[in-house]
Amino acid sequence: MRQGLFRIGSIRSTVGVRSGIWATLLVAILAVSTSLVASGNPIAPPGWSPPSRNPSSVISIEGDTEFTESHGVLSGTGTESNPYIITNLSITATHGVGIYIHYTTAYFVISDVVVVSAGPTNIQYGIDLNEVRNGRIERCVVNGSRTGIGVFSSENIRVIGNEINGYGTMGMDLTSCYNLTVRFNDVNDHFYGIWLHGVSSADVRENNIMGANTGILLVDCVDVTTEDNHMDTQTIPYYDNNWMGNTWPGSQKVIDEQLGRLLLMGLVVPAFVAMALGVYFIRDRRKKVAVH
Repeated sequence: MRQGLFRIGSIRSTVGVRSGIWATLLVAILAVSTSLVASGNPIAPPGWSPPSRNPSSVISIEGDTEFTESHGVLSGTGTESNPYIITNLSITATHGVGIYIHYTTAYFVISDVVVVSAGPTNIQYGIDLNEVRNGRIERCVVNGSRTGIGVFSSENIRVIGNEINGYGTMGMDLTSCYNLTVRFNDVNDHFYGIWLHGVSSADVRENNIMGANTGILLVDCVDVTTEDNHMDTQTIPYYDNNWMGNTWPGSQKVIDEQLGRLLLMGLVVPAFVAMALGVYFIRDRRKKVAVH
């Protein structure tokens, strides 16, 4: 086990000199760490403006045959070129889920929908996709749910330009999925911003995450790329327990539980000390840095 907080060689000086070096070094580390946080990005594609919305009850679709007008579908035939469209709705949910879609393969789009939790306790999910393929969630707003958007055991899903607000557990819960695109989303005031668990092949870019304890978490994921995501100061901006299997372009702040240590500017820091100081492991993914 390495001794001391930093391994910087032998320093033979008085206590006063060493204290000055420590103070200067800590200030420099904090400055570098802060400067690497990205700034500013859109939450929706250019040219979009909120439409007027029609009041609606909660929506539940079980299977392709339930993509009908009575289940909130405005148009479409379920093909890639003409997907089913659920749009321009305002849903107030008192319990459960605002929009639930299960066991479908038809192409569909949920767009410009507002889901608000109005029960005595927060609803579980604003929008929940479970065992579906070929879905898109675009420019929707979810307020007050424990989890804003949940996608489970699903494939070929796009989550783009949405706004998720509330004091819940997760802004997005993306579990056991393949081929995801998560871009231009604004996630506010959830304990975890974007949680990916058991996900293969995903593109997570240009999202805003504010007020989270942890920004983006990757647990048992592979072939996930993150880039240009913007966050305010979190305890852990990024977490990945399989960093060698995923791509973090450039230098991003990543905590790696498997290594159990943090490497910063060539200095080894025990993880719990660095986390307490607000200093994080800066890894250049292209260099494949490792700690032994």
